[in-house]
Amino acid sequence: MVYSLIMQLDCNLVLYFKQNKIWDTKTNGKGTNCFLRMQKDGNLVLYDKNYMVIWSYNLYWKNIWVTFSLCVVNDGYIIVYDTKTQKSIWKSKRN
Repeated sequence: MVYSLIMQLDCNLVLYFKQNKIWDTKTNGKGTNCFLRMQKDGNLVLYDKNYMVIWSYNLYWKNIWVTFSLCVVNDGYIIVYDTKTQKSIWKSKRN
């Protein structure tokens, strides 16, 4: 499978399968020089160049000893895992 997770210049984070868009944050045109950050609390956040929040999935963990990982898996989803328990805490939906 060929999946690509791309932060586009228009600040839209898009998951593609080959050339087909299968998921996005729907944030096109909401900022410039945007970047994605996995925060220590487990929240995945998209910021603009002024560190203003453009998008997040608003999921927070109180346990500061948890480590998270962001994965694009072979079935075409973006998943955030708690790396200690290997359990998913968030999964993208299809558009």
